[in-house]
Amino acid sequence: DYGYSGQIVLPFSVTLPAEAPSELRMSGQIQYLICKNICIPETADFAIPIRVGAAQEPDLANAEIIKAALATLPAPFEGDAHLTQQGDNWLLSVAGGGLDYWGQSARFFPFGHEIVHAADQPVRSGADGLQLRLTPADASMDIPLALSGVLRLGDAGVS
Repeated sequence: DYGYSGQIVLPFSVTLPAEAPSELRMSGQIQYLICKNICIPETADFAIPIRVGAAQEPDLANAEIIKAALATLPAPFEGDAHLTQQGDNWLLSVAGGGLDYWGQSARFFPFGHEIVHAADQPVRSGADGLQLRLTPADASMDIPLALSGVLRLGDAGVS
């Protein structure tokens, strides 16, 4: 649904078990698409040893890359947001929280698959904030009690 180009860093936290041995192995498989004119599915297996000890051993080689990625994360939104039904669509209304929308593009990127990601999201703005019209992924779906994601305003985002 969304594409990236160049280098991508997806930081995440790992919590080790309280009674972890001196070395753990984190392993898994990544599934992704390489796209240009067509998309080709790829997979990559990984296994990373994790040494466990009383003191931290910083990864100096990657610390700056991770720090830069963390600095680009959207700020938490501290205003008011609510979702209402409007015909066959949902209306996401946001206001306050230092929201400065005027003259910028806006788009909502949900963390899940509740909406049609590629659908247009017409925006209406006014003195009391802005509203985006979202298309539910399933027309028979009830409006969710909560909808988490990132609201991008121009080049900035809030979550």
